[in-house]
Amino acid sequence: MRIQSVVNSIIQATKARGILLNPLKVNYLAYLVASRYMSQTGHPLLDRPYIASKFGPKIDPLNAILQQQKENGETEVGFVRDQDGKVSIVQHSNTDFYKVLDFILDRFGRQTGPALAALCMQNGTPWEQTRLEHEIDSRAMARWLDNYMTRQLQQNN
Repeated sequence: MRIQSVVNSIIQATKARGILLNPLKVNYLAYLVASRYMSQTGHPLLDRPYIASKFGPKIDPLNAILQQQKENGETEVGFVRDQDGKVSIVQHSNTDFYKVLDFILDRFGRQTGPALAALCMQNGTPWEQTRLEHEIDSRAMARWLDNYMTRQLQQNN
């Protein structure tokens, strides 16, 4: 699946929930959605991997698109257009994706971009364990999020 469709689906869902997005936050929500999707389905969500950059996990072309929106002075993330100018979303028949998206937004949607960045970049995360400018293993992303959610459940009980 293309990152543009995933991001547009996140934007659509957060607008419906009244959740504000900025470039940092949408990047990390997409990272968490991709991690959870791999965990739940056993298949990578995206057609390309996240890369470990010194500023955290990144995926192209999202990184470049969000940077351009930021440079244009946009404070909220706008829909991402394909090369032909169209805005695409994940098809609603993909129930696995929308279950994952709801799960992530329920648990992380109200957190700030910096809080999500801190979560995804702490010690022991796949980002921290991957050499800079190398691919982050989607299976490692899934295991990390599963372990994090398990610890959260244990702390709440």
